[in-house]
Amino acid sequence: ADIVSLKVCSCNDGCSELATIWAILYAKRHKATKKVINLSIFGLGGFTAERQIYDRQRQKYFTFDDVIADAVRNGVTVVTAAGSGRHDACFFRPGGAPGAINVGATGPDDRLSLRTNWGPCVDIFAPGVDVLTAKANTMNGAWMRSGTSLAAPHVAGVALQIAAAYDTSDALVIRAHILALAKRGMVDEHLTIEAAQRIAPGAFPVTRLAMRMGGPPLLLQALTAPLPRLPTDAPQPSGTPTLSVTGPHNLTVVVSGDAYASEELWVRLYKVNADLTHELCLEQNGGFPQGQLVVGTSMVPAGDYMFVAYDVYEDGYDPEEYAFHAVYVDGTLVYHSGNRFVGLSDTFSFKISKMKAGAAPAC
Repeated sequence: ADIVSLKVCSCNDGCSELATIWAILYAKRHKATKKVINLSIFGLGGFTAERQIYDRQRQKYFTFDDVIADAVRNGVTVVTAAGSGRHDACFFRPGGAPGAINVGATGPDDRLSLRTNWGPCVDIFAPGVDVLTAKANTMNGAWMRSGTSLAAPHVAGVALQIAAAYDTSDALVIRAHILALAKRGMVDEHLTIEAAQRIAPGAFPVTRLAMRMGGPPLLLQALTAPLPRLPTDAPQPSGTPTLSVTGPHNLTVVVSGDAYASEELWVRLYKVNADLTHELCLEQNGGFPQGQLVVGTSMVPAGDYMFVAYDVYEDGYDPEEYAFHAVYVDGTLVYHSGNRFVGLSDTFSFKISKMKAGAAPAC
């Protein structure tokens, strides 16, 4: 990978919002086909979601969040530091921008850093305490530093690995892979929630995924091998046509099977039409290697959808193994089974709204 350094901060006066916007636009227009931005900068109110910036060429106003969203739509994965203010990350930019992958920090014991921001605008945690890093104003100096600015590059590196392994520049697919690689139940969030609620009673969970997932996601390891794709020659269910109309929404299914999933498990994702007929979006019958992620994507229109996982031997996942299946819409997690899938089948129905591409579906 080629690393391009763009200076957006001065030595004494902090970081410039305008310089950061120009840097993002530079990355968007760069000739590289796979691009990841790491923004290890943050500020409370310094980069605001509401501030309107006038584009004279297009004669329209835009916000900093618009810049991030535009970069993501144009194939640039944006990874941001959530901030090290022990505060709700939604108040900080650029990390609070909805299009970014916002990263909090953990220590060597997999506990949240004492300084990391938290809340529903944090997507994932990564190592960010006592990280060996280059020292400014020296030719070859290094020192140990802590903070979300050190955690974000871990995620940016994995994003590039995924882009190369899948030969993709789709930022939403890359986000889905990163969240699928993460482990849950590793981070002790109880103490952090207590601290947050002392500051603001009824404070948010530690991350936007914590309530659904049984714990915030923690990036413990990089991608060690390319993830297998769903096969294109999987047999179709009898009488069920394949989805004939594509759309603007990225629908992703992720499966990490147990020791028996390769032979026993099949998954299907259907579009449910107004007349209750079904069209097949994704399918795989067996072929799920133990402990390996199998990921399939499809571009679909708005509408009603149903996910089905079926176990031939009617015993679901082994509760002693880390097995799961998950569904993402436009990079946002809408369903995750954990290893709680037992019995014959697991079904989940959801709606993708046509009001706004990328909006969270109504489940």
